[in-house]
Amino acid sequence: MKNLLIVGLCACFFVLFSCKDEEPEVSFVTPDCVETIIENMQENDVNPSCLASVTRYKFNGDDVFEVQEDACLDGPVVIIDMDCDTICSLVFDGFLANFMCWDSTDFYSDAELIEVLFEEEN
Repeated sequence: MKNLLIVGLCACFFVLFSCKDEEPEVSFVTPDCVETIIENMQENDVNPSCLASVTRYKFNGDDVFEVQEDACLDGPVVIIDMDCDTICSLVFDGFLANFMCWDSTDFYSDAELIEVLFEEEN
C-alpha cells in the first residue's frame, strides 16, 4: 500500500510539473526610426491628394517596411530594414517602373504582408 501511495504521488508530481505554459507571444516593437518617419508623415502632409503609408512585411526572414511618403502614381516607394537603411526602391520613370533591390529579388512576390502601421486618411 505504501508503494502504491508513493507511485501515485510521483505520478501527480510528474503531471503537475511537466506541463509547460505556452510561450508568451513576443510583441513587435516598431523601431524608433520608423516611428519618426510616421510622425513626420502625420505632421507634414506634403500633398493632401496623395496618401502616405508605412507597411510592415516579412522579407527574407526579416521585418522590413514599405514607405510611401506620397502614394501618387509617380511617388517613390522605399523598402527599409529595421535600421531604416534602404534595401529596395521603386521609382517611376515616365510610364516605366524600375524596382531596384540590393539583392535583385522581386520584393512583392517574396515578401509577406504583416500589417499596415500607418495609412493617411483622406
